[in-house]
Amino acid sequence: MNTTAHVVLLVIYTERMEECREFYDALGIRFEREQHGHGPQHHTAVLPDGTVFELYPATAGRPIDRRSISRCTATRRSSTGQFTVRATSDHP
Repeated sequence: MNTTAHVVLLVIYTERMEECREFYDALGIRFEREQHGHGPQHHTAVLPDGTVFELYPATAGRPIDRRSISRCTATRRSSTGQFTVRATSDHP
């Protein structure tokens, strides 16, 4: 049997990573530092409602005015415990 969950992913791109993290930390949002493979280091927090909130460094391809809100569906296979994640983005 598979289990499906819907998750909201909010990503903010910033040139001021530590200042942003400190701001949200003051609001009670606790981030963990992450890096996937050779990708950029970033900060991730999971909010009480399950929303995943991430701060990423801005780059030429991801400027500071770009925000990404995605709806994700994660399906967990009970036989293997592995997840399959599908995301749809709300930005153009």
